[in-house]
Amino acid sequence: MGSDSHAQNRDSQRHQSYSADRTFWVTDFAAASEVSSFTIEGVSLETPFDEIRDILEERGYEEEFTPALLLKFVKSTGNPRDAGSVTYQIEVNDRDGGRYLRFMRSTTDGPVSSSDSTLWSTQPLPSSEDVDNVRSLKSIICDGIPDETEQWRLCPPNVDNEASLSMGRFGITLVDGLVVEVLHAKPLYTVIQLRRRP
Repeated sequence: MGSDSHAQNRDSQRHQSYSADRTFWVTDFAAASEVSSFTIEGVSLETPFDEIRDILEERGYEEEFTPALLLKFVKSTGNPRDAGSVTYQIEVNDRDGGRYLRFMRSTTDGPVSSSDSTLWSTQPLPSSEDVDNVRSLKSIICDGIPDETEQWRLCPPNVDNEASLSMGRFGITLVDGLVVEVLHAKPLYTVIQLRRRP
């Protein structure tokens, strides 16, 4: 096959790289191990399941009752009904040899007017560990994508009030089985959702 035919075939594969679960397949990704070992509140896709409880409790999280192989921890600052209070939630689900890791930060805007809500949406991102994690993961992922076209699609520039991959519209399969389902930070919330399929 000539080089022109090979290039056309590669372009065709890129255009068809959305899968049924709304993830975008990234070719030739170079930093999978960094994403797999990246810690969020001390926990990664590789952390032994029986160590997670102690790690999160040491960080002030409280466990909620869940079925076996699912851990759910919550930590709050302030009264949830007061504007500016923050709730952090982490879920870890080990099933069939895979792992699902989800982190959420939600900031309560409280009983505010619509003008106050608009003000919240235009505020800059807070200086917090979870926002730093989004930016760091995004940097690892975007630097590990060698193709400029895929970088352009998946890695929008960071702005004062938002950092994300794909603007939160779809997930990204970096290599077979390693998926960044959501990576999105806004003033009122952060969502980081990673999955390692078996």
